[in-house]
Amino acid sequence: MMLEHELYKILKKNGFQVPTHKVLKFNEIPDIDFYPIALKLESKKVIHKSEVGAVKTGIANCAQYKKGHDA
Repeated sequence: MMLEHELYKILKKNGFQVPTHKVLKFNEIPDIDFYPIALKLESKKVIHKSEVGAVKTGIANCAQYKKGHDA
């Protein structure tokens, strides 16, 4: 199974547009300049992230990121 960021690399290499994205380690504070963002778990063990509550959307700033990350 391929992780989402791995698929994005392949698509981009082949000329497709992909969303702006960044893979973060657990407890890493993002150094990003694009909001709003979605926070998603990336795991080969969890296929349907939304079914297990592993997706947070509409995060508008770093403070909301921290709140969503801790939830």
